[in-house]
Amino acid sequence: MYGLPKNIDLSFFKGMELELISFGPAQIQFYFSGGIHIGLGGKLSHSSRGKDSVWEEGVPLVVAGSLLSLIGSSITSVAGLPDGTLTLCFANQEVLVLYDDSSHYESYTIRHGDDLFVV
Repeated sequence: MYGLPKNIDLSFFKGMELELISFGPAQIQFYFSGGIHIGLGGKLSHSSRGKDSVWEEGVPLVVAGSLLSLIGSSITSVAGLPDGTLTLCFANQEVLVLYDDSSHYESYTIRHGDDLFVV
């Protein structure tokens, strides 16, 4: 809905480990070391071992089960685009991409300390 701020510094993600994933009917929550949290209500894609999975609201959560392989892995690189696309690359060679795909609602939020980014 809002995209990412043009000059956002996402380097705080580097080296952070994904510690916990919580699933709900229309949301997935990601908790990282360093107090970083992502709340997702929009679309994501996950690439693992040459296989791509896509999840968005309305798709059965079983599709999101592939995300469990990310738990315990650290982020090696991060990239954000003004259109709201956030790409997280992990040490286990897997890639998680979050999309800002809604024109009416927030697609995801990022909380880092006192900072909150609504996308």
